Amino acid sequence: MKRGSSEAIKASVNHTTIRFCTDLDAAAFDGFDGVVSCAKSGKYIEVQTSNASQCLQGILAAYPNLEDVTVERAGLEEAFKQLS
Repeated sequence: MKRGSSEAIKASVNHTTIRFCTDLDAAAFDGFDGVVSCAKSGKYIEVQTSNASQCLQGILAAYPNLEDVTVERAGLEEAFKQLS
């Protein structure tokens, strides 16, 4: 098992979550650059991406009226889940 500081463990997970509110289906976002996966949860879409900046720019260019947009890097819990 890998060991290290919490920052080193978080850095080992290379994904960011972009979350936003839309009536569109998750499949509408699969083709954007850097998308690893997409899922719909209620009225929200969660996009896992390996390149948050490029992915977010593409999504907002195509769908400029999205609401409640948040961007969050993987936390320590997500890092541990991927490492185990």
